[in-house]
Amino acid sequence: LRSLVGSEMCIRDRSQKLAGSLSYTHQSGTNIKVKNFNLVLPSSAFILPATMTREEFVGLMRSGLSLSTTTINSTVKKALQYIGALFRVSVVEDFGDRASMYGRTVQNHHVAILMKQSDVPGKVSLAVKTGDSALGDSLSKELTEFFSTL
Repeated sequence: LRSLVGSEMCIRDRSQKLAGSLSYTHQSGTNIKVKNFNLVLPSSAFILPATMTREEFVGLMRSGLSLSTTTINSTVKKALQYIGALFRVSVVEDFGDRASMYGRTVQNHHVAILMKQSDVPGKVSLAVKTGDSALGDSLSKELTEFFSTL
């Protein structure tokens, strides 16, 4: 599904909604309608794993990407694990109380995530930097919603 969505259906790297219905033909020849469905593909579904050196990352941070921020209930260690799995981004640096991660979208947009343990216990400040402000806002919202369910 990821390659189909990325190459044939995705106009941009933002959430996409698919609607349809499932049906099948029984071996007796009878068509059976199973279920209508709506499938929302989050913005993170369009991120592909990518790596970047620290030096390249520093240059990217200076390049004027748009910034979207949020605060989540977590520790940096847990945030690294969950965001790495959810967004398929790689760790650029991890200093224990702060870290950075990187990936690219199917449309080749940079996705940089900076995190820092907040002064408030159990809170992490996140900054999502991308080449598209709507994409960054969508990813920040997705992270906020995900961590609110833990």
